[in-house]
Amino acid sequence: MKRVVWKREAGDAHHSCSKNLCRIYSHSMLMRAFRRVRQEIKVYRLVLIDPRTPRKAKWLLRFVFVYILSPIDLTPDFVPILGCLDEIILLPGLLLIVRRLIPEEVITDCRGRVKAELATGPEAG
Repeated sequence: MKRVVWKREAGDAHHSCSKNLCRIYSHSMLMRAFRRVRQEIKVYRLVLIDPRTPRKAKWLLRFVFVYILSPIDLTPDFVPILGCLDEIILLPGLLLIVRRLIPEEVITDCRGRVKAELATGPEAG
């Protein structure tokens, strides 16, 4: 029985390296985006409990959190294009409205508290 041995061309090594670099770069981008989303969730959780946040903003922000966590959508996900569009358009739009309702100093203070928590590590509790 004859064994087939594949020879690598000079360009193959470069191609596999670039594929690995793309995977690593994509992974690091995803991890950065995931960390950013987690930080923003922490910021908005602090905004919810801050007494300076207006009631309208608190109610709308609660609705956004419930809608994100709820399995019920305005348009079902099996509808070809519209199924994903409600999350892509509705949620960022609602967050923009909430962001405009919240005073800037509240957001700044909450972001500072989250950054300080990340710098010192999570509190024991």
